[in-house]
Parts: sequence; structure tokens; C-alpha cells
Amino acid sequence: MTMPRFTRALLLVPLAFLPGQAAGTTVHGDLRYAGMPVSSTFSNMKSAVVRTINQATHESHYYQIPVGDTYEIPVDVPPGTYTIEVLQSPDEGRQGTIWFSGDLHSFLTADIPDATSYQVDIDLASVIHIVAPFDSLQTWLGPGRTCPFGPQVPRTFNLSWEPVPAAVRSVVEVQHYSCQGLLSTEALHTTGTSVQITQRTDQNETYIKAWVVSYDSADRAIGVMGYIAYEDSISATFAYFQAPEGTRPLHTAGQIISQVAHIEGGASWQTDLVLTNPTAADITTLLYYTPRSTNGLTGFTSTQVTIPAESSRTYDDVLDRLFGEQGAGALEVASPTLAVATRTVTPAPAGGSFGQGVTPIVPEQVLSSGGSQLAVAGGVVRTQHSVGLARSNLALNEVWGEPATVEVQLLDASGSLLGTQPVSLDPYGSVQINDVAKTIGHVQSLEDGQLRVRLTAGPGRVAATLFIVDASNDPATVPLMSR
Repeated sequence: MTMPRFTRALLLVPLAFLPGQAAGTTVHGDLRYAGMPVSSTFSNMKSAVVRTINQATHESHYYQIPVGDTYEIPVDVPPGTYTIEVLQSPDEGRQGTIWFSGDLHSFLTADIPDATSYQVDIDLASVIHIVAPFDSLQTWLGPGRTCPFGPQVPRTFNLSWEPVPAAVRSVVEVQHYSCQGLLSTEALHTTGTSVQITQRTDQNETYIKAWVVSYDSADRAIGVMGYIAYEDSISATFAYFQAPEGTRPLHTAGQIISQVAHIEGGASWQTDLVLTNPTAADITTLLYYTPRSTNGLTGFTSTQVTIPAESSRTYDDVLDRLFGEQGAGALEVASPTLAVATRTVTPAPAGGSFGQGVTPIVPEQVLSSGGSQLAVAGGVVRTQHSVGLARSNLALNEVWGEPATVEVQLLDASGSLLGTQPVSLDPYGSVQINDVAKTIGHVQSLEDGQLRVRLTAGPGRVAATLFIVDASNDPATVPLMSR
């Protein structure tokens, strides 16, 4: 629904056109934009209002004045400290000073002396017109009164605005909030008219606030955010947004298990999950399952569990029991507080089972552009036995919610290079390279081989885990450690 700015001003501003005091000072001044008379840049202004606020009594008065490069308060102002606010608008008949996109607006505080005349010059700013993802001249979907605030937009989106006359740069401040308060703040700089904003960089985020300030070559703030109306008629001089429901957060503080499985058939595998709460309060958390070779921001499945205080819960065959999924992939437990353990098992021929315990990925494993970029491990094997093939599998996991590319190198025991393979990882994605000696090194037999995984591109963070499977199909887990 589109609301004319004049109508919205009448709705949002309680008007009080009161007569001024009998004795006082004539206050006037020049109106400038980017250091020049306003009319040299803007010739479309049709109405103007000046407002005074007495800082001692908080008494407020509005006065309609002629449009121009100067202003004069039409009544004498008693000595004191005042906020003086000026609005010029391309709309006729404006009476309040609520500023909307396309207006010129500014205010300052001045000490008015007991004098015949006193000059207070004011630098006006252009009220920025946001054009994407929504138009700031229209009412935006979503609430401005209840958390989470604002309309839903994609996790990563462009905030765009019309060019501000004489502006050479802009700064967009983005504040990330939970319903309990501020989480973090970032400043995005551009010489253009658009920035890319990414939401849910914190798993606790529920909405963001954003506003734009534009500057001229003299570093004067000549472009400011205007009021934006939301569905419940609450307006604000910043933009609220929220990520779509079910959006997985980036830059997790949770715990990621590199591989979990529910596989039926000739080689059956299942993963059992154990969660332990060491605290005196219940912990409710989300679990995220991402199948192998899948973008974990769009292809995940999530479920919620609650672990009572000082209690432990075991979920046998977690993929089938909690997710109703088959296959293999990675599991994230969003809580950083719970103790997490898994065991992936397969039936033993003589009864019972055997398998491997896989613990959460730790920081020492992780490769990143700002940290260690190389991880290594030894013990890579490929040998044929009468009961089966002993081999080595490599799991690669992106754990930050950003894409990444690595190069995997296979070397023999003396350090001679046998082969390389580049691997691209989607955000929160995982890839398993089975039988690395044959797949990467193209060798039929190998003892004491080495693996090196090097981060080569992307902002993502990658962990590598080696699974050494003996001839009886019993695996052992060897995390690659960063160097």
C-alpha cells in the first residue's frame, strides 16, 4: 500500500502551530546544501517548515515559511537554547517536519542570545530514497512494533538507493539484533549506490537495522535516511529486515560432526548421537543435517531437541530417528555448550557391531584464509588382503557457511607427490573422497602415505578428516591437523 508523504506526515506528527513569545530575537540564516545555496542543486521544492524546540521547557512550535535559500522564524524567539529544525519538500502544503525520501532536512542546537537579530546557518541534507529491496516511499511489509521486525528478504541482498546529488561516498551501518538486544555492528563503505548485506552471521540473530549516510568531497553528511513506514504504522529512520524463516545461520558457534550416516544394503551403517548437558538449566537447540555434496544453506534439514539439566540423551540411528533421512553427510549441533559424541557402526559378521567414534571438529583442524591454510596427516594405506581391501577415505567439511576451494595432495612415505585433486565446497557442504590412494594417486598399493590439504580460495573454513578402513571394514578416525 502506498501512502502519500503528506498524508503520512499528518498521521505521524502532532501539529502545534502556537503563537510565539512577544519579546525576543529575530532568528534567521542561510540554507545550504553541499556548501552551496540550496536552490543551486534543488529547484523542485514547494513547501518549507521551520520548527523550534526550547531545550529548557521542551515547548515546540512549527511555522510554515517560504521556500528559498534563507529562512526566518516568523516570530521573535526568547533567549535560550533551542533546537532549530528545517524541512523543505517537493510536496505542497507540508506542515510537519517528519522527513521522507526526496525531502531536504536538518536540525541543530543553538544558543539564542538576547539581541535584535541572530543568524544561524543550517546545512540541509537530502533524504535518501531507498529503491531496493523495497521503495522507501511505500509502506513496507512486516512489523515495526514486534520482534522480529521488518519484511523478510533473502539472507544476502542488495540495499540500493537513488544517487544523492554531490555525494562521493556512502556508509551503511548494519546492526544485527536478537529479540533480546544488539549482537554486532558493521559499517559497509561504497562509492556507488548499493551495498550487499548478509544476514544471520550469528545464530542468535532475528533481525537487522540498517541506515545510510552519504558524504560530499568535503566530508559533509549531505544524505540521510528518511522515515520508513511498516505494516503496523510504526515508522523509523532506519530499515528493518529479517531473514526468511528456517534460514540457517552463518559463522556457526555450534559443533559439527564431519560424517554421519544411515546406509542400508551390503555395507549397512548407522550413526548414534549422544548429547550431554553439563549445566543446571535445560538446553534447547537445533540440529542441522546436510547431505554430502549439498549446499548447507539451502539443502539442509533441521530439528529441535531439548536436553534436560545435568542429563544425557542418546539418539540411536540419528538420521532415521530425528530426520527421517538416508545417506551420509554432516551434522551440526547448534549449541556450543552440550557435550557431543557420535559412533558410526556396521554389523559384525559374527554378531554385534564395530565402527568409529567421531567427535566434533575442533579449531586446530580448520583451514581459513586468515589462519592456517595447510593440514596434514599420515598413515594413508591401500592394501589388498584375503578378507578384503584396506583403504583410506578423506572427508572434507566447510564449517563457516561460506564457499571454499582446497587442493588435496597425496604423497608416498618419502614425500614424493603421487597426485593432486582440487575440491570445491559449498557453504556447510561436505565431500568424501573414497579410496584416496587409487582416486587421487592412481596407485594400487600404498603404505604410510601422506595427505596434504591446502586452502586455495574462498572465504570458507575447511576441516579434513581421514578414515582408515581395515580389510574387515573396521574404520579408524584421523583428523588432519592444520600447520
